[in-house]
Amino acid sequence: MRPLLLLLALVTAGACAAPLTPAQNATLQRISADSLRGHLSFIASDLLEGRKTPSRGLDLAAEYLAAQYRRAGLEPLGDDDYFQTANWDIVEPDVAGFALALQSGGTRVDLPSGMTSFSPGFGVDLKAAAVLKVQGDDLAPLEALGEAVRGRVVMLEPKVFKPASMEEYEAMLAHRAAMLARLEKLQPALVLAIERSRASGNAGGKGVLGDPEQPKQSALPFLTVHGEMAARFYDGLPAGAGNASVDARMQPARFKPVKLRNVAAILPGSDPVLKNSFIILSAHYDHLGVNPDLAGDNIFNGANDDGSGTVSVIEIASALAASGKPPKRSIVFLNLFGEELGMLGSQYYGRHPLVPLSRTVANLNLEQLGRTDAADGDMTGRAAVTGFGY
Repeated sequence: MRPLLLLLALVTAGACAAPLTPAQNATLQRISADSLRGHLSFIASDLLEGRKTPSRGLDLAAEYLAAQYRRAGLEPLGDDDYFQTANWDIVEPDVAGFALALQSGGTRVDLPSGMTSFSPGFGVDLKAAAVLKVQGDDLAPLEALGEAVRGRVVMLEPKVFKPASMEEYEAMLAHRAAMLARLEKLQPALVLAIERSRASGNAGGKGVLGDPEQPKQSALPFLTVHGEMAARFYDGLPAGAGNASVDARMQPARFKPVKLRNVAAILPGSDPVLKNSFIILSAHYDHLGVNPDLAGDNIFNGANDDGSGTVSVIEIASALAASGKPPKRSIVFLNLFGEELGMLGSQYYGRHPLVPLSRTVANLNLEQLGRTDAADGDMTGRAAVTGFGY
């Protein structure tokens, strides 16, 4: 904790290097291991069920954080007291009445929803729609057909990736994104992707978070079909057009409103000029929730990632607020939702900043205080600093 407070002291003072003042030393002494442990024992408790975004446990954590800022006498910074509210949706699949049948000559293959995977968001209602088979995922012959693809069903078998590095993983994502973009331009009625290695799919899953400001749902109806039945049907088709057809029926997704919240407080600066510039001290307070398919202890409590950073933010906030003389710059204390789902809360804050970005000097984001993810990853007395390359 000491290296972080030293860094915070230097940044808020606007100095490149300076010895700690007696007041800053006194602030350091207000940081208590017992207090940190007390906060963490609640934030990472089973009661909060892993703080998944969204969940009741995450809401309980948000209320606890707001209560600590309130107790410390910090000013609220959100649109709703200490909360910055994002009104999003959970997009849920509706598989009632789902039907998918592949037909060619005298062969008919009926596939239940459990043998498919898809992201909820689109509906289809097709009867005897003509099929165009793509060999693998080589789209060039399909693109040569142009307008003839519109309204038909495209069957393909995407390239199988087994990424062993982040670079290979990113290459896989780029390949898939490019393939979907090319397909979307052709406007097929439905894309059926063959996947041989698994016998079952997610049947639309349990729903995905939808940000109304950043819609991710493609206009392309895309289903992955799993198992040998679909693979054998695909293998038996000639490339391009043939006599195969598809019947498909799936309801559009259901949209369930959900309220997500960043938690934000501010300690106004003491310098008449520098108080109009801001330091953000942040940490994400969500984690991975509960895995119902895991036997035994199935709660991912997230004490280290990032309960440790979360309680450090509120402990530093309390120490600075009790100091009697705030730092020269104003300090924003910010706890973010949805980091585990792709830094959703920080992206939302970036689009809806609570203080001007042009006057935000730095954001110190605290993650995994005291240790790394490794079993022997002791970080006592040290801080690993990451970020942009400057």
